[in-house]
Amino acid sequence: MLSQRSWSHDRHVDPDGPSACTVTDRVRFEPRLSSLTPVLRVVFRLVFVHRHRRLRRRWGGRALP
Repeated sequence: MLSQRSWSHDRHVDPDGPSACTVTDRVRFEPRLSSLTPVLRVVFRLVFVHRHRRLRRRWGGRALP
């Protein structure tokens, strides 16, 4: 991410029963402009909510609370 001073994205896929899994994304970032942190936090959250929704639609599964 060129707009970030630092960016770290970890994805964990863990078994959750015989034919299911849980996907967990952990993102850490530091924007070049610190004043953008609150806005980018919301944007990135929405991006990953959308990504997980698409994974559930494609592969099935349940939404987490």
